[in-house]
Formats: sequence, C-alpha cells, structure tokens
Amino acid sequence: MSTGPAATMPPAPRIPLTLIVAATPSLGIGANGALPWPPLKKEMGYFARVTKRVPATPVAPAGGPVRKNAVIMGRKTWESIPPRFRPLKDRINIVVSREPGKIVGGGAGAGAGSAAPNFSRHLNGANVAAPPAAAEAAAEVNGEQVVAAASVQGAVAKLRELDDAGVLGRAYVIGGAQLYKAALEMEEAS
Repeated sequence: MSTGPAATMPPAPRIPLTLIVAATPSLGIGANGALPWPPLKKEMGYFARVTKRVPATPVAPAGGPVRKNAVIMGRKTWESIPPRFRPLKDRINIVVSREPGKIVGGGAGAGAGSAAPNFSRHLNGANVAAPPAAAEAAAEVNGEQVVAAASVQGAVAKLRELDDAGVLGRAYVIGGAQLYKAALEMEEAS
C-alpha cells in the first residue's frame, strides 16, 4: 500500500440530498415571493413531519450528539418564511446566499424577531471547524443552528462536516427554483 505523496485520499462520502417540493399543476412553486396558494395547514404539517423525522440508527451511542435533519434553502426561500417561523425548528437550517454574512449577521433576512445571533463553533456538543468568513457564516438563532453558505457546494461541504461530527440525519433541499436546479445537477441529489 502506498503512503507517499502519490497516495490518494478516498473520495468524500456522498451525502444524499432529498428534494422536497410542492407544485401547482403547471409546476409552479412560487408567486411574488410566496407560495402560489393560500396556507394549507395539513400540507405544512406534513412538510414539518417529513423534514424533522430523523432516520433511526442501528446503534445510537449513549450520550452521543443529538442528530437533526438539515433543510437547505436559497435566500429568497429563507426570506419568504414568516419571521416568527424562522429558522425552521428542530432542523439545521442551511441558507445558500451570495452574501452569507447578511443571513446570520443581522442583515436583511436574518433570524426571527430581534434575537441577536449567538455565533458558535459548536453544534450539539460536537466541535465543528470554523469556516472561512467569506464562504460561510454560522449562528444559533432562537436555539436553532443556522448556516449560510455561498454556494450549493459550500452547503454540501457543511453537510459533510455535520455528518463527520455525527449530528446529521437527512438533508432536504426545500427551494427555491435556482437551488433545485443546482442540486439536481449534483450527484448527491435523489
């Protein structure tokens, strides 16, 4: 077995992305920054149940980190969520934005209400390396982990970190159109 400079690292494990979408019969997913239909309580409940349900593990270590699912969304989807529901509870919220600092740094579209982000390098007790400031920003907003990434690839890299730390359940892409398109072009999409 070669251990010199010519040795290659195995590829990073594939983190499956599950796309979840509600669409009109003509495949519309949004209108004027909102859903193209009035709020549907049963559908929103279904969405919450599906995206919160963490898959069972064969052997869950006692005292190990708490696992959560992640929801990945674009900036416009993040901003379309009413502030009182943002971030989505019981899920790791990953927002893809060209300006990640504005998502968790208190700029336009930041977390709900007047809660100031509590910047943290820990997630559920597991150390997570601090990312480069320009590519990613992270905060805890109203008790939920919010990560802003500059690209879909950056979001997937964050998912790998979370998976390595043992805190990731499933990863759901929840919109919008540009994010669905980018995710479908990745091998991780299912």
